[in-house]
Amino acid sequence: ATVVAMDLDEPSAEHLLLLNMVYAVFEKDGTWPVYDYLDRQLDRQFRVAIGAVLETVPNGLLRVYTPIRDDTEIMLRVAGMLYCNNADGDVELFMRALRWCVAKEASFEPASPTASEKLEVPTADVAQDWAKDGNVSTPLDFEKLRRMFIAEWVDVSGQPPRCADRCGSSGLHLASTVDDVCGDASLCEASVVGAVGVVEAQIGVQLSS
Repeated sequence: ATVVAMDLDEPSAEHLLLLNMVYAVFEKDGTWPVYDYLDRQLDRQFRVAIGAVLETVPNGLLRVYTPIRDDTEIMLRVAGMLYCNNADGDVELFMRALRWCVAKEASFEPASPTASEKLEVPTADVAQDWAKDGNVSTPLDFEKLRRMFIAEWVDVSGQPPRCADRCGSSGLHLASTVDDVCGDASLCEASVVGAVGVVEAQIGVQLSS
C-alpha cells in the first residue's frame, strides 16, 4: 500500500526546505521546532525568509497557530510529511495507529449504559497488540504519534487543542482523538472503512493499494 497526497498544490523548492527542516527535528526527537530556530536556520543556510515561505505554503501541509511568536511550534501535518525525505516510516506509523484506534472504537462497549465513557488504551497495551502483527514500537514512536495527532486536530474555534485531555504521557487516547477529528463519533461506530476515509480526507492523505 502507498500513502499519497490528495488534491494539494505542489510545494515550491523553498517550501520543501522548510518542510524538510521541520521533519529533521521531528524525526530525531519527536518534537516540533519553533519559529525562531527555523527562521535562523533558513536564513543562515539558504538566505530564505521564513515569513514569506509560511505565507505561501500550500494549505494542509503545516499547522501553525497565530499570532506567531519566536517560540511558536511549526507543526508538520501528515500530508506535509509526504514531501519530506525518509518520512515514509512515520507516515505509515500514523496510518497504522489511525486504523487501529478506529477499529478499537468501533468495537468498544462502555461499562455503563447511563454514563459517558471514553476509550483510553495504555501505550504498553497498544505496543503489545501491534507486536502480534510483527510491528515493534518504541517510546519515541508513541511520542511522535501524540504530536502527530495534535497536529492533525481540526479546531473550529481556532484555538490549540487541550492536549492533556486526549494525549496523556502514560497512554494514547487515540480513539477519542479520531472521534474529534471525524466530527461525529457515530461515523467511527458505523463503519471503520468510512471513518478512516473521513479522517484521510481531513488530513489530506489517502492509502492506495
